[in-house]
Amino acid sequence: MNTAIIVGSIALALAGVLATGQAFGKDQETAQQKLERREAMRRAALAQNQKNKEYIARNCVNRELSRAQMEACRAAYRQL
Repeated sequence: MNTAIIVGSIALALAGVLATGQAFGKDQETAQQKLERREAMRRAALAQNQKNKEYIARNCVNRELSRAQMEACRAAYRQL
């Protein structure tokens, strides 16, 4: 009788561990998913940097800039 109780308790504990691992395992991302997420963030940052460079080249080369335009150019330059 004691053996049956011990085996049953161990089986119940292992089932709980297995269920917990399955529940939390689905939320974890794989190394490939992390790499893809980082690569997407890098591409987005490069695209934003290119937009800032184009904005500066297009709008900030004129010597006759208003104060608001000058501040916008400074903010774009700081983001580079």
